[in-house]
Amino acid sequence: MEPSGRICISRFWGYNLESNKILELNQDWIDGSWLNDYQIKLEYDINGNRSNIYDRIGKYFEWVNSILQIYEYDTSHNEIFRVGQIWDGVGWEFLSQDILEYDVNDNLIIETRQDWNDSIWINNYQSIFEYDVSENQISTLEQVWADSLWVNSLYHIFEFDGDGNKTSSLRREWIDKDWIDVSVSKYKYDENNNLIFQSFERFIKPFVGQRRTFYYYKSSTSISLPLSFRIPIPSFPNWVRSLSWSTSVIILFVRAS
Repeated sequence: MEPSGRICISRFWGYNLESNKILELNQDWIDGSWLNDYQIKLEYDINGNRSNIYDRIGKYFEWVNSILQIYEYDTSHNEIFRVGQIWDGVGWEFLSQDILEYDVNDNLIIETRQDWNDSIWINNYQSIFEYDVSENQISTLEQVWADSLWVNSLYHIFEFDGDGNKTSSLRREWIDKDWIDVSVSKYKYDENNNLIFQSFERFIKPFVGQRRTFYYYKSSTSISLPLSFRIPIPSFPNWVRSLSWSTSVIILFVRAS
């Protein structure tokens, strides 16, 4: 069927009996015909865990392999291994792999990325996660592999209130062998745990400054939906740590009935 108007892209999805997506097909309308752009094929193991993802690109009315991702899981259905391969025209070649580790509560604590180089796996970077007794993620340490050692890169620290809402997020960077505070975000909530205020402040040049966002909600019978949020815009060119706020932008969210 020939599309009307200015339609130029078509996308289809396919699902199995368990409602898992098994196919995504994208086509482009070119010179009066639908031509294949790319497709994503997904496979699952007997437990319903995603096991393989094939990316293929359309070329001269044929499908050509592009990327393959393979997943493995533990007995708790946690993803513990992910390997990426690329099609070299003849077969699949290793590209990268991710190794994931969990604590006894199934919280992700370490994720390590390795790259395939000269027929061996080489560390690239890793993320280390820490949780409090309520299983809120309170920190993320990011490190890179350099000179056969893990070197600090970024450190994120999170704080939560008694309801499990995130109240602050501090970002630090490893500079000259020391942690330097780079930016901080703070959050406030109403009695229904709806986010009503968010602030962001950056301390390091050249992008020193602040941003504040206010959220407003319209009550309904069961939930509170975002009605609008207000973003104060700083006076320019005085984009410095101590700002004067001049005007605002209001964006409305309208729910279709």
